[in-house]
Amino acid sequence: MEASFMVALFLSLFFHCTGLVPSPVEARPDSLLFLLIAIIFLHKLKMKYGPILPETITGAILEVPVLCLALQVALLVLWGPMFYILQWLVDSASRNLRYCLNEQLSLMISDMQKFFGCKEDCVTPSVLSFIAEEETKMLKRDIRKWKKTHKK
Repeated sequence: MEASFMVALFLSLFFHCTGLVPSPVEARPDSLLFLLIAIIFLHKLKMKYGPILPETITGAILEVPVLCLALQVALLVLWGPMFYILQWLVDSASRNLRYCLNEQLSLMISDMQKFFGCKEDCVTPSVLSFIAEEETKMLKRDIRKWKKTHKK
């Protein structure tokens, strides 16, 4: 792949991951994979139909922002709606199938839902243990405080 495509890919990944370009879809592995596939598709189009800009250093420099803009537009126009449609399909399938399937298959569906769901839906065991520890500390503090006030 040409250097201008690689630079455009890295800049688009940087913009997407840092949030410099507003996007309704957060930076996740699936959106990063979409950007990689999109730049490969744009390169294939250039190989098939020829370059739009002249094959000079100035043309290569101008090609980078054009490719970055094309990738960000593709991310907003193509991946955004596709992501929400996939998320809705997985959520509805998991809700409907969870009741009629055995436990092992239900666990597989919840894993699939975690992959396509948002980050807030996925509570990890480490987060749960941290919450339990903090809750225990708070209860112990409250008991000590209650004992001090009612000891007199």
